[in-house]
Amino acid sequence: MINRNRGGHRSGWRKIFAINLIILLCTLTACGIPEGIKGISAGIRDELAQEAREANANKVRNVESVSTECYGYNQLDSEEQQVYDEIYDCIMNHLDKVDVSTTDTDVLFKVFSTVMADHGGIFWVTGYQYNTYSLLGRVTSMEFEPNYTYSQEEVLQLQQQIDEVVLGWMSGISAGDSDYDKAKYIFETLIQNVDYDLNSENNQNILSVFLGGSTVCQGYACATQYLFNYLGMNSMIVTGVAGEEAHAWNLVQLDGQYYYMDTTWGNSKYLSEENSDAKYINYAFMACTSQEMDRTHESQMQIELPEATATEDDYFHREGLYFSEYDKDAIGETVASAWYRGMDRISIKMGNADLYQRVKQYMVDDGAIFDWCVGLRSINYIENAQECILNFQF
Repeated sequence: MINRNRGGHRSGWRKIFAINLIILLCTLTACGIPEGIKGISAGIRDELAQEAREANANKVRNVESVSTECYGYNQLDSEEQQVYDEIYDCIMNHLDKVDVSTTDTDVLFKVFSTVMADHGGIFWVTGYQYNTYSLLGRVTSMEFEPNYTYSQEEVLQLQQQIDEVVLGWMSGISAGDSDYDKAKYIFETLIQNVDYDLNSENNQNILSVFLGGSTVCQGYACATQYLFNYLGMNSMIVTGVAGEEAHAWNLVQLDGQYYYMDTTWGNSKYLSEENSDAKYINYAFMACTSQEMDRTHESQMQIELPEATATEDDYFHREGLYFSEYDKDAIGETVASAWYRGMDRISIKMGNADLYQRVKQYMVDDGAIFDWCVGLRSINYIENAQECILNFQF
């Protein structure tokens, strides 16, 4: 009985003491721990801080999880997912700030980055600030405060304008089309309608794409994710380095398999050093494997990315433009078919570097293309030896 009473008395004292110390928060943070409090053992400090954290947990909003289908969300543990839901709810409801279920700044950064990767349509937030509250040197709670660039009323007005553009752009595709057709349509539509321009306004979000018609890699990646989501498909923004520059591209899921898509590099004007105003679609980066992407891209994501090995929905495999063997007749007939159908260009891809060189030697250096394409007067082609792709222009 005595032990129980003493234990209960001590516990109650600690709770009262913790509450009183919270009132001294600003003083403790600015001036350090007063002499009378410094003598408290580390164990008691931890207990008091834990009690304060538990008390503060009651202030965290109970929000619904609506991102369970998103790739990034599913790479987080349960505690991180709760923080993700709190951050997403705050942003979507345009709240000034919210208490979050973490006191770890690294977790906050990881989760915020994942929210933005999963939701390319968030154009009204550029970053965040956080406030931490401490007790006896232990952080007991944290507030998340988004950096908004537009008021809630402005967001609604801009979203309506975006919806009108997207509705028009997506009118050529339907829910019943294959995943490949949807991905190809998104890839082509963005490249055809949007130019790459370093000076474009709002180029870090979808406003530059849908309302401005020009953007940079971040805008392309956000818009790609947004349109995939619009069609009910999984996609995520991937950030990292490509060509020794900061870059953004996408992870996409087609027919249950993962691929990587770089819409920016799909725009021929981005990588071209020519002065020509002509723009064409470079399908080499529409649905890549990890091996193909890793040659030029390096992810710097906070979460683990999947190993993409499938090739079934790669453009060249799907369109019959991929050759794993040196079949001169098959290659010649494929190029000739494009010529006789009046196509402006055709791209073919070889399975390895040796095969690529043999095909180039045959079709270009030996001039076999003139035998297959009767009436063709000159050879115009673009080499992509790294990806083993030959692009013929008629």
